Order: sequence, then structure tokens, then C-alpha cells
Amino acid sequence: MDIKLEKLLGCSVDDPKLKDVVQLLEDRPTPSKNYSEFENSYCIDFFRTGVSLLVDSQRRISCVAICTQPRPRARYNTYPYQLPHGLTADMSRERAHSTLGTPSTSAGPPAVYSGGRQVYWDLWTFPDHAMQVEYAKDTKRIWIVTLMARGRG
Repeated sequence: MDIKLEKLLGCSVDDPKLKDVVQLLEDRPTPSKNYSEFENSYCIDFFRTGVSLLVDSQRRISCVAICTQPRPRARYNTYPYQLPHGLTADMSRERAHSTLGTPSTSAGPPAVYSGGRQVYWDLWTFPDHAMQVEYAKDTKRIWIVTLMARGRG
């Protein structure tokens, strides 16, 4: 089942459709403290289902991060639903390109680091949002999918 997390981008935290999705993700999400690098922004973490929502200073969802592999140190489990745009967690970078076409931007080791590890990533842009896909070091599976509201990525 695809729960269309990209439809949350730009939504107010008070929007009823957010409440419907929250019920699918987790009963009790964990809000974070404000982030100093993003003025008056905070995350709502759904550790059980591997999702984090970045809420901006206007109380709107600006970013959705989806963990496709378990991340025990960060406490995230694997996302149990279908990934956006037909992606699957076991999809290689090559297959992602076949599925979605040529990305708008791409990068990879040795210059790119995420959480202390080298990564390859691709960015696709759509009319109402952008999607960054980060791959495991061997590029044979997807590690994280990040959805961003246009103009915020």
C-alpha cells in the first residue's frame, strides 16, 4: 500500500489528512526539540515505521525522510509500506534510473558523506516536490528516500 507521503508536503500539522496518515504510521509519534540550524523547525519521528517529518517555522511539513533499512542506532525501523514513485528498498541505482528516468542531479563518493558514511544519491524533481534517493555504498539497494517540498530542498 502506498500511503502517498508526498501529499503531506506543505500541509499544516493541524491538517486532518496528516492525522489520518499518522494513524497508519504510528500511534504515538515522537516530536523532537527545535533544530538550531533550521529556525523554529522540529521533527516528528515515527521510529516504529521508519519515517521522520520536518516541520518548518510556519508549522508545515517541509520534508519527509523514509528509512528503507533498519537504523538501530537512530532507533528507526524499516518503512513497511510501498515507497513513493514505484521505488522498492531492494532497487539498485540502475533500476531506479530505469524506473524514474535520468535524475536532475546525482553525486557519489568520495566527496559525499551522510551520517559518517560515503553515499551515492540522486535527486528527481516533480511539479510539486523533489525526491532524493540515497543508496547503500554498493548502490545495489536504496537506503533512504527524502521527499522535499519544492523550494525547500
